[in-house]
Amino acid sequence: MRFRPSSHVLFWLLEATLIGGHFAYPDLPHHVGQVMFWLGIFGLVLWLLAHLGAFDRLPFMARFSGHAPAPTRDTKISEAIAYICYLDWGKSFLMAAGDNPPTEAVEALKSFRQAAADGHVQIWGKVVHGDVYEPIDADYWRSYQIEWFSLLRGQTITEPAVVGVKRGSEYVDLMVSKSQIEAVWPRKRRKIRLQKPWTVKDA
Repeated sequence: MRFRPSSHVLFWLLEATLIGGHFAYPDLPHHVGQVMFWLGIFGLVLWLLAHLGAFDRLPFMARFSGHAPAPTRDTKISEAIAYICYLDWGKSFLMAAGDNPPTEAVEALKSFRQAAADGHVQIWGKVVHGDVYEPIDADYWRSYQIEWFSLLRGQTITEPAVVGVKRGSEYVDLMVSKSQIEAVWPRKRRKIRLQKPWTVKDA
């Protein structure tokens, strides 16, 4: 089995080099050793603050410290599926289903369901006639799917996806976390052409 050091191991190796190098290599110029030492101390302070949660609003630092914030329920699922088609926000599922080849919206929906079943995307919904959102387990999506026409209407509901599954466990008003969606399907990059008039084009 090949050993692959994590970012934490690399961090402590770097810290040992910076702080310990000041003492282990006396031949180093004094000012170089001082810079290495204080960089190491600065790194330790940042590490401590990160593990105390001071940087939880910064995604990279939150992941490094193990304090990644819980996903926020802030996006309608129809908007998320449209985003997967365009890799950009501001489009509706109705537009995605009409503008793209028919198979593209279908494949986006299949990809989304698989990500939900794998636990990469958290989906929230309300039970039928319910008022409170609740997280839907990943295993649910192995037997259920989002009803296509409900996405077109903008009033989403789930339906059985396999034969033999009884109705009665449907969810409505499905929501997701925008940050999770962008993490699984990174946003399309934009580039600026250095010419007049200034234009922004999709990469």
